[in-house]
Amino acid sequence: MKKSGLIFVLAIIYALKLFAQNQPPDFYLPVMEPRVHIFDQSAGEKRPWYINDHCFIQGPDRRFHLFGITHQKEIVPPPWAEHTFAHASQSEIFNIPWQKHPRVLNVDQSLAETHLWAPHIIRKDETYYMFYAGGGGHWDSMLNLAVSRDLFHWERPPVNPLFRDFYDARDPMVLKYGDEYLLYYCKTFSRTNPKSTVALRRSKDLLHWSEPEFALVLSDRPRLLNSGHTESPFVFEYRGMFYMSVCSPFYHYRLTRVFISDNPFFFDERNEIT
Repeated sequence: MKKSGLIFVLAIIYALKLFAQNQPPDFYLPVMEPRVHIFDQSAGEKRPWYINDHCFIQGPDRRFHLFGITHQKEIVPPPWAEHTFAHASQSEIFNIPWQKHPRVLNVDQSLAETHLWAPHIIRKDETYYMFYAGGGGHWDSMLNLAVSRDLFHWERPPVNPLFRDFYDARDPMVLKYGDEYLLYYCKTFSRTNPKSTVALRRSKDLLHWSEPEFALVLSDRPRLLNSGHTESPFVFEYRGMFYMSVCSPFYHYRLTRVFISDNPFFFDERNEIT
């Protein structure tokens, strides 16, 4: 085994050990309804494939579209190997199976993208905007943009990268609030303090973004640098209050935490409700 491969395997073993050490003693998994498997990316492939971070949006064809991280299943997957997004659609969510479409986008070497992670799509006028993590270096990770009018054909505007941040900045989510857009993503607090945070940037046009603010800062000190306690942030408004959910897989792979606030700009960790 090559030295680099051995180092990666040891890193995986160490990460799994951290997972085990951080499991909460009484983890409750609520069950709303039986799970339904609506789409299998492995269909038509010679080997099994998986879907990771994904999103749904209704397209101009009135069909529901799914986009997500995808790759062949591996016992020990190579790092940053997810270079394209899965795409599927269906007229109704529970019409099974969903129709598989050709994968969309590939890493853009001219941008020095290293992977494609965590697509999030919104519609403005007649255009769909896909925000995603394009990788790069750990300390200068890029968040990028692709646009489409039909959800099948995507182009990257010349504004890319939208911005860079650290450490492995990723998992963008965009909320329209008033006359501006708010983009949330996970990152570490600083180059010397690895606390997990959700950062926030603002824009009027979805192309040019402000410097980061902190929408959520968790005081617990993670064992790794990659903001693993605030993954996949999602913010929504309900009855005049704002709710932010984050995934904390380094405590438990299925753990989702929810915080409440009277505004979408700052969530105090003391206001965790579940």
